[in-house]
Amino acid sequence: MATGTTLQRPYLDADKFARLFEKMPVFAAMVTPTGKLMSVSMPLQFSSAGGDGAFQPWARLQDLPLWGGDPLTKERIQRCLSLTGNGETLVDDMPFHGGTSGIGIMQLHLAPLVSEAGQVAQIMCLGVDQTALKKLQSDLRTSERRFQDMSHGLPLMVWVSNVDGEQVFANRCFCEFFDITEDEAIGESWAANVHPDDEAYYELYKRCLEQRVSFRRAVRMKNASGQWRYLETFCRPNYNPAGEFTGFIGTSIDMTEQHRVEQRLADADRRKDEFLATLAHELRNPLAPILTGVELIKQISGHSATIDNAIEIIERQSRQMSLLIDDLMDASRVSQGNFELRKHVVQLDDLVREAVDTCRPSIDEAKHKVTMTLPAQPVWVRVDPLRMNQVCTNLLKNACKFTQQQGSIHLSFKESHQGFEIAVTDNGRGFAPDTIDRVFDMYTQLNKRPVNGDVGLGVGLALSKYLVNRHGGSLSVVSDGLNRGSTFKILLPLSLKAEPPLESSEPVINKWVTNERRSDESSRLLAAVTAPSPEILSPGTAVDRPATRDSQSVPRTSTTVPKVLIVDDNEDAAFIISELLEHLGVETLIAHTGAGALTHFSIFEPDMVLLDIGLPDIDGLAVARSIRESGAWGKQVRLVALTGLGSPDDKSKSLKAGFDDHRVKPLSLVHLGPMVQQLKKAPPPVP
Repeated sequence: MATGTTLQRPYLDADKFARLFEKMPVFAAMVTPTGKLMSVSMPLQFSSAGGDGAFQPWARLQDLPLWGGDPLTKERIQRCLSLTGNGETLVDDMPFHGGTSGIGIMQLHLAPLVSEAGQVAQIMCLGVDQTALKKLQSDLRTSERRFQDMSHGLPLMVWVSNVDGEQVFANRCFCEFFDITEDEAIGESWAANVHPDDEAYYELYKRCLEQRVSFRRAVRMKNASGQWRYLETFCRPNYNPAGEFTGFIGTSIDMTEQHRVEQRLADADRRKDEFLATLAHELRNPLAPILTGVELIKQISGHSATIDNAIEIIERQSRQMSLLIDDLMDASRVSQGNFELRKHVVQLDDLVREAVDTCRPSIDEAKHKVTMTLPAQPVWVRVDPLRMNQVCTNLLKNACKFTQQQGSIHLSFKESHQGFEIAVTDNGRGFAPDTIDRVFDMYTQLNKRPVNGDVGLGVGLALSKYLVNRHGGSLSVVSDGLNRGSTFKILLPLSLKAEPPLESSEPVINKWVTNERRSDESSRLLAAVTAPSPEILSPGTAVDRPATRDSQSVPRTSTTVPKVLIVDDNEDAAFIISELLEHLGVETLIAHTGAGALTHFSIFEPDMVLLDIGLPDIDGLAVARSIRESGAWGKQVRLVALTGLGSPDDKSKSLKAGFDDHRVKPLSLVHLGPMVQQLKKAPPPVP
């Protein structure tokens, strides 16, 4: 019951009262101070089954059928009338029985009307149906209790804030984390526990609150025992039934253990990448002299068929090992997100032909029939030619390996409104429906026993998909099932289309040469490098060159032989490169340490330095910087980094240290040949 102060209200006759309230949807009655009815307005929801005729004029207010004969209600109404008769204004909730509403709640207002003599002459009673509102309030209280009970039972922190960001509720888990009571959790008590380095968390929280947008962030907070714990917080805007913004409702989960596990996994992943890089470097060191030695032996005629076969086996298996190392490094770069594309304008259909040429030995060995459907007109695109060739080669190799002998492989190329599509279709082993979703997973080998060729590492298809995606395209596969073949489709966007280069531009086709083709190119390049030339060496010309140069040295003449300083702590690798260069008509000198390199450089004055990075005493980068700073000769000499480290970061460091080029071991004759040709044609550095 609510009471109010005494108000001096004028006397109101019954007729005016009836006309005033007869159209209003409220219960209205004019009674005497003793409760006798003078006038009544009874809307439908308050009327009994008998309507207005269910009570007699001048009956008492408390005797109306509206109250259902409940003695307690009658007593409450009588008490209200007594207080109102003394001049007080009252508001109280009364249960009522209506004809259409059943049992409901009426908010009853009683106000005294005072006569000119100052006495309470009448009491005005107004009743408003509050049933729906009370039910809604009850439902809200029930829902709130249910929410709180559920929140207290959850093993994560649950909290609710108001529009100012202050907490109005926190569950038991929240309170236990900070060792506070529910009352102490009200407000912004949590803000004092945010890690000093995570202050931006609070500002972001406030900004999201002002903008009424969801908020998600990890933060370090101090718990009751003083430990810094990682909490993952998520909250969203909360609105009441009327659509009004009431603040945030959020959760915070202690992710400390998961964070530690993720850190350990990240550290393990980093160590794995470092291990792979070191492994690749260490494997390339012994592999380089093997391949270079094979190339040198192949240039010497007079071998028996047995020796020639053995050389081919050594070369083939060594190049396979080199490819596996490259796959390992590419997989490591993908996992680190450290993969750089070098795009050029090329003919896309030529990439397909190049892939077929690259895989020709495997195709011929398996006696596969390869057909191609290519466009009549060239299609020019801007892509990384090396990487797109790598993708096409991987798909074609995959088809060769998992297709029975004398199988059928078809390559097609077409252009449509969707883009450029390259498809590789075979009639080989195919994929089971339950495994096809894992085809492009890294290190996955669904078919562990290829029909032809080596098993591999299971990175080729994953790497191919990554490379196509980096070009903005997609790589997919379809198969009708095991032993029913498969089709791999490369789809590149039309945005990669480019205009053909000018005729004067350097041709881009064959600017890249894969490992499988190096042996085929070696003989041609060796012949080109060692062929007598009036500009280089004439037959029978004696080679007479001083061991050192000084300020009186003369420019190179037709009898001048290029000098190359080879610096590598791997004695076998340095020796075999030296032998190959000597065979190409180059004078060489070998050093196995950084200090030795600097000493030999000042005496030998080479035209080019092949310099390893990982030297035992002085880092190769430091050696390069010292050479560049040694004088005019050091500024102009050609420096080539020859190393097992081949990441973009490694290449960038080499260029910054002063190297002109960065080559990854093994250095083939395909690479050495053009270098020697360039040295023989170029004038020596000016001292």
